[in-house]
Amino acid sequence: MGDVIGGYVASAHTGNAENNTVDISGGTFGASTIAGGYSQNAAASGNTVTISGGTFGSAVITGGSSKIGSATDNTVTISGATTTFSNDFMLLYGGHCQ
Repeated sequence: MGDVIGGYVASAHTGNAENNTVDISGGTFGASTIAGGYSQNAAASGNTVTISGGTFGSAVITGGSSKIGSATDNTVTISGATTTFSNDFMLLYGGHCQ
């Protein structure tokens, strides 16, 4: 599967990515980005990623991410998932400011 983003605010727009939710209960994810919310020009807050199953390779998983603004009160909960990477990596963030 490809990228999964609950709420996305592109660079051409201003606005916060707030209170978005991503729930994953299965599937296979290779080099993917999974985010509850992402904003390029403002804050990402109150976003949630819940993973209760699935197989994950080298992935970036973040509750909320912002390129310029703050990233507060974002959460990631993982239970029952499997990883398949050996020489790859996984990045896991509750909140991430680039």
